Amino acid sequence: MNTEKSRAMIFELLSSGMKSAWEKASIDLSGSEIYSFSLFAASGLRSIACAVNTKRDLPGLVHKLNESEKETLILLQDHPDLLKDYQRNRPDISLYAEVSACEWAHFYTDLKEFDSIEHIVHEMWERSHDSSENVNIVEELMPVVIKAILDFRSSITESEDILLGLQFSDPDEVELDRMIQVSSSVNSEVWHLKVVKAWKQES
Repeated sequence: MNTEKSRAMIFELLSSGMKSAWEKASIDLSGSEIYSFSLFAASGLRSIACAVNTKRDLPGLVHKLNESEKETLILLQDHPDLLKDYQRNRPDISLYAEVSACEWAHFYTDLKEFDSIEHIVHEMWERSHDSSENVNIVEELMPVVIKAILDFRSSITESEDILLGLQFSDPDEVELDRMIQVSSSVNSEVWHLKVVKAWKQES
């Protein structure tokens, strides 16, 4: 399969997979007020899933993270330099919980569309490694990801503004920049400002 055909297939599968995950989440989480729905992937755009959070889940998540921070502060009491560094870089926990998919409770992974994407992306990386050209597959697929998310967004009937995007499970600096790039294209200004503030804390 050539690169153009691979990109077209990934677009169709991403869009279809997100719609399937949304249908499942709408049933599973009925009445819980979904406010966020994001693609979630490992490095290299592998192991794609959809991560979801709800307004009902958010207070409990914030509480859990605050309790975890208390434990961290206790452990750092005997290490003043580490404590000072931690406090200087301390994230806004409420904001972090709200926009960071790695902390959310609901993931949709067992979708045939995402399994198919895994195979296509693997083939693209293999071709890239065998080629004399230095091609970054993730960078090449960013426009496809953005297009698929926008296609998904146009298909849902939610009147409320929902946080969308692509997030990586353990992002490095480049992946954080790509997450922000996607957010700027698919989110409202309100959500985009939130994710920039939260994710730049992590850099």
